[in-house]
Amino acid sequence: VRVRAPRSATREELLRFHDDAHLRWVEACSNRGSGYIDYGDTPAFPGVYEAGASIVGTALEGLQCIMDGEAKRTFQPVGGMHHSRRHCAAGFCVFNDIGVVIDTLREKHAIKRIAYVDIDVHHGDGVYYPYESDPDLIAVDIHEDGNFLYPGTGHAHEAGTGEAQGTKLNIPM
Repeated sequence: VRVRAPRSATREELLRFHDDAHLRWVEACSNRGSGYIDYGDTPAFPGVYEAGASIVGTALEGLQCIMDGEAKRTFQPVGGMHHSRRHCAAGFCVFNDIGVVIDTLREKHAIKRIAYVDIDVHHGDGVYYPYESDPDLIAVDIHEDGNFLYPGTGHAHEAGTGEAQGTKLNIPM
């Protein structure tokens, strides 16, 4: 086991998944240091932008270790911010490290087909919906029944749309 120092994602890296308006909003909330980044789930605090960028940067560092052959797997205990969307924070997730990693695999490493498995108790709506019609992202999401738990999505019938129909598997339990 090797422990590595975290690093912050650059603005360019965050823009692989998120739009610029979202980054500017999180920066403003971080500078303000209070209130909410979204509609009441995700609190703003001084340095929230930097904290979120550190989660994403550390995930990208792990990805680079794998791509360079330095590691077969990595573990980021504060990762999996799967509720944040391209344009907004949600469910305590400021930036979506998974979305940035997926888009980095495609843009930087030319890997088109990707399989994503999510075993968090909540449905990963911030990963599912941006890639819902993407036939090259295979997604399996095992979570507690969304009828009773945030975010209320991830029903078994949600299996992708268009050409991606059947490439997504939601398993509510």
